[in-house]
Amino acid sequence: MATIGQLRKETYKLLNEATNTTLGAVSSGTGTVAAGYDSDSTINQFLMEGIAEMCRSCVAVPAVGTLAYGANTRTAYLSAASVTIPTSGAIWFPTDVYIGGTRLIHASESSVRANDLTYASTVTTVEANVQYWYRHDNYAISLYPYNSTSSMSATVHGYGIPNTDLTGIPGTDDAKAFTFIPDDLLRQTIPAYAAVKLVMKNIDDPTLGDRLFWKNWYNEGRMKLFMQLDAGLRTAGGPFSIPPVLGQG
Repeated sequence: MATIGQLRKETYKLLNEATNTTLGAVSSGTGTVAAGYDSDSTINQFLMEGIAEMCRSCVAVPAVGTLAYGANTRTAYLSAASVTIPTSGAIWFPTDVYIGGTRLIHASESSVRANDLTYASTVTTVEANVQYWYRHDNYAISLYPYNSTSSMSATVHGYGIPNTDLTGIPGTDDAKAFTFIPDDLLRQTIPAYAAVKLVMKNIDDPTLGDRLFWKNWYNEGRMKLFMQLDAGLRTAGGPFSIPPVLGQG
């Protein structure tokens, strides 16, 4: 299990910097480092960004969560889902929706509209009559018809990202571990992402500009993981239909 602390050390190795570097620090404007914006905190945030992007582009992490629909609510956003797998993570691509023990039928919004021109206002007063779900956009799930009289809870299955929230407490954050891909792959890719973000942040330093090739390391790692995905996940309309690096795969 690679931890944030270990991944950050790998980032410092790439940068050839000591752990007390100011490369990632943000000035307060008065000659000191702004609270919470020291190099360690900045790199931790970049590491979390890299992990989230990897899970959205080339690693299929199964996710399960609960999405609440209030009375007379047609659409709920995935960002509001209470995710239990991975614990406290997030769902970014839904594949199945259940209400109670009933699996709803997936449809496209265009097909629902073609069947019922007033679909946006079609309601039911019985939970069991809710039969279809569709993606209102990439980050929301809509029901058809939707319940106008009482709230409902939907169980959503799909693909997600692990919990990337940071506490801001170094000891706590450093112990946070990730297991969605092997440690060696995490160490090869995620620190490269963080290093590139630091180079971009300090691009006015001529000694750093030539190090942007680290971005290629990160992208090559993502493309390898992408090509290892099941072919069905990479088909049109699937969660990974767009390659991490356009023009490849």
